[in-house]
Amino acid sequence: MTWHPTALAIWLLDITAWLIYIGAAWRLLRILPNWQPLSLDARQLWCERALELTRYQGRWVVLLLAAAFVLLLIGISNLWPSLVPGAMCGTGVLQAMGAPGARTLLYRALTLGMLYIWLVVVQIDGCRPEGWLSLLQARLLLMASPLMVLGTWSLAQALPALTTEVPVSCCAVLYDQVGGQGWVTAWTTDLLSSRAWFWSCMAASGAMTTWGGLQGWCGRIGKGVLAISSGLLLLWLVAALNGLKFGIAPYVYEVLGHPCPWCFFLTAHHAVGFVFYGLMAAVTCEALAGLVAVSVGRHYPVLSQDARQRSQRAGRHVMWSSLLFWASTAAPVVVWRMRFGGWID
Repeated sequence: MTWHPTALAIWLLDITAWLIYIGAAWRLLRILPNWQPLSLDARQLWCERALELTRYQGRWVVLLLAAAFVLLLIGISNLWPSLVPGAMCGTGVLQAMGAPGARTLLYRALTLGMLYIWLVVVQIDGCRPEGWLSLLQARLLLMASPLMVLGTWSLAQALPALTTEVPVSCCAVLYDQVGGQGWVTAWTTDLLSSRAWFWSCMAASGAMTTWGGLQGWCGRIGKGVLAISSGLLLLWLVAALNGLKFGIAPYVYEVLGHPCPWCFFLTAHHAVGFVFYGLMAAVTCEALAGLVAVSVGRHYPVLSQDARQRSQRAGRHVMWSSLLFWASTAAPVVVWRMRFGGWID
């Protein structure tokens, strides 16, 4: 299984990213002890040139790791289920991988999140020639190394576990849990119904759209903005994830009690998972960008204007991404309602 073309492509992207990252990290380790922003000697000029090169290399690392993550999602959701006995979607593939599979997705998502924060800091720092955030961006790039190591190591453990000899139960487990009054039933009946989860997702997405528009218009810098943005992002993630699984999945799968997040990616369902989760990732990344910009503006008053502009841009991106998420997730429900004149619950 480790010789599957998709797995080899992921390893090729990983190795290339690591080669670029090691060169950049070694250069940063030489820059940090010698960084003197007020000096004009030859050593400081070399440090500034070297730091500029690491920015260029870091962007390539982000691009390569993002491409590897997308390929990993495609492999788990559509390509590898046919190679695992009993697997119908990514749920079965992750069962075959075991704990390393889930850890791989988690570590790689956290790595991309850390690198995106680094990109935001680089953008704000590039607005002025003084380089107020040079050391911060260097440390952020170095901080991504433990997550990269964990992501690579987990993938090396997960891929060999995919064999054609050990069958998995895949989504059949979800049906058994429904019939046995398991956690699926508890979520859908005891806590909220599928329709309630759908409307919670719609309401949270509308609130996120409104807050993004307000932030894009004024771009205020303050503790209140940080608190509201962080709390709203967490609430929206909970409502969006559960809304997809319990409220929107029945209209896409046309099956009750099947809260599988991986079946959204199947071509039988038009691979809408890439749209849904891609928009969720866009909202999350830009919400984090807004939080970073607000934090930078509060701690570096000299960069407050540049941070405010980045915060406003992040707010606009959050507004449009959450609005598209709202429209795309509501579409299957609206189409079903128009076709059959009722709800699935």
